[in-house]
Amino acid sequence: AALLALPDIDATVAVPEEPGPPQPAPGRRRFLFLAAGGALALGGGALAAVRLTGDGTGGGGGDGAPGGRRLIIGVHADLTGPMSAAGRAQERGVRLAVDRFNSLDDQPFRLAVKVLDDQGDPARSARVAEEFARDPEVVAVIGPTSDGAAGAALSAYDEAVLPVLTVSALLMAFPERANGSFFQASPSYAKLSLPVVHRLLLRPDVERLGILIDRSGGQSAYQAGYTTNLLTPQLTTGTTHPRVVPAGTTVFDPVVTDLLSHRSDALFYAGEAAGAAKVARILAEGSFPGPCMAQHTAMGPEFLEQAGAAADGWEFVAPFIDATAPAAATFAAA
Repeated sequence: AALLALPDIDATVAVPEEPGPPQPAPGRRRFLFLAAGGALALGGGALAAVRLTGDGTGGGGGDGAPGGRRLIIGVHADLTGPMSAAGRAQERGVRLAVDRFNSLDDQPFRLAVKVLDDQGDPARSARVAEEFARDPEVVAVIGPTSDGAAGAALSAYDEAVLPVLTVSALLMAFPERANGSFFQASPSYAKLSLPVVHRLLLRPDVERLGILIDRSGGQSAYQAGYTTNLLTPQLTTGTTHPRVVPAGTTVFDPVVTDLLSHRSDALFYAGEAAGAAKVARILAEGSFPGPCMAQHTAMGPEFLEQAGAAADGWEFVAPFIDATAPAAATFAAA
């Protein structure tokens, strides 16, 4: 919530007179200036979560204090589509941050939340962005949830000079924008390749990293796998053996055999949960002894269910921490 504690307007020393009208609340350009300067740069628990009045399924939220100036933070999320779990978690995070901000004394204004659901659909995402852009009370938006939804929404937000901050759209490049109103709070898929290289190659038992890019994972898989392959010789003395399979591949035995025949000591899979589970089973059947990693896009119940015992020992690179970690205790308790 501290990131939302924008600086008060500097007081002017003068002879006491009749109180004048209250200073206007900061507008969109003010929020954009602060964001560009780092005041809206999210980290760890900065946009952590508690509820605000309102049901959160659409429309608006309540005032932070009766009669106070109100600014609205929009939540542009996938609440009922393929990334609804992430979208609802982000909505709860915004509500916690807003409640925390409103609970502090002597704030220059109060915040409320307005939530709109794009259902993970790019066309609907563009309409959601237009609705937020038309609302003069909305000074900033958290979201969208997915890469495709973000790409479809950015032109409307940029035209309105409406600051937008996403925590889960992680492409390294989005459509060109004139006003620079879009911010990413998490590292891109490409940047997440750094811990993959460090974890898998900076160890004495690994000389060659097998990289399997599954096109079923879309741009996230391509960017992660390509960058891992690019950075390995730059950051380590190790080598790589990269392979790419087309989207829709269901039989991975030949490509895994090829990776192992080229003496891969470790393996990084860039793609979705179904492919990761199949690769894990193949490696387990062959008693592969080396370390294995995958993207967070493959992490979850689907991988565990389909991989079974072969999931044991797999690691995942993610732009977030475990909810049971000590650093997340306060957030998780809320």
